[in-house]
Amino acid sequence: MIIGLTGSSGSGKSTVAKMFCHAGYRIVDCDKISHDIDAVPEYINAVRAHFGNGVFDANGKIDRRALGKSVFADKEKLSLLTAISHPIIKKKVMEQLSAGGKIVIDAPLLFESGLDSVCDLTVGVISGKEMRAKRVAERDGLDVSDAAIRTSSQKNDDFYREKCVYIIENEGGISDLEKNVSKMLAELEK
Repeated sequence: MIIGLTGSSGSGKSTVAKMFCHAGYRIVDCDKISHDIDAVPEYINAVRAHFGNGVFDANGKIDRRALGKSVFADKEKLSLLTAISHPIIKKKVMEQLSAGGKIVIDAPLLFESGLDSVCDLTVGVISGKEMRAKRVAERDGLDVSDAAIRTSSQKNDDFYREKCVYIIENEGGISDLEKNVSKMLAELEK
């Protein structure tokens, strides 16, 4: 079984993925893959060609913070970066799926990348904008205003409600989230 897990940054998707892992699912982490492609020459060359040297550090490596600041403030640049990165990420995901078993694809852009097409079902994790911005700021060491810019460029909760088979709301504490995930896992086992 392949489950597609998605949601906006700061929604709690990674926490839910860990809960799936504890329930015996293997996680294919698209965020990790997206970081790993920073070392793929095809990706590096395309980023340099389209975004210039200003998004690289002194050692010639992609400066993810500078790149993020550039693309999250401009939808056209974000679309361009997505067009560059998604085919490379999708290829890496497909390589990991070949091992089979119970798998969760943890993908913030599950539908936009087309990875939903390989899933047996999809799960969306949602949370309010302010909560997501606060979590992103804490996680990434950003101030809340930069985190809010990043999260505002993402899909709203209605998008996930419309597209996903299951929705997990993450507005409470960790115990509430665990209950919601346990309930969903029990339904999947039926």
